[in-house]
Amino acid sequence: MLEDRFRGLKMRVPVQGIRVKLIPTTEELDKCRQLGRELAEVMTNRQTARTIDMADLEF
Repeated sequence: MLEDRFRGLKMRVPVQGIRVKLIPTTEELDKCRQLGRELAEVMTNRQTARTIDMADLEF
């Protein structure tokens, strides 16, 4: 929902968000940590080039 709200406000969404249930699994926590790292890289301008998989895009 946050990504849609950002896009509605014409804001750039730097990384793709994730979905986590109320009690996250170990795998979901790892995904959250990775998301935090990616977001920190974007915010500090240390990001590396990303490869976008066309299958992941929503039309």
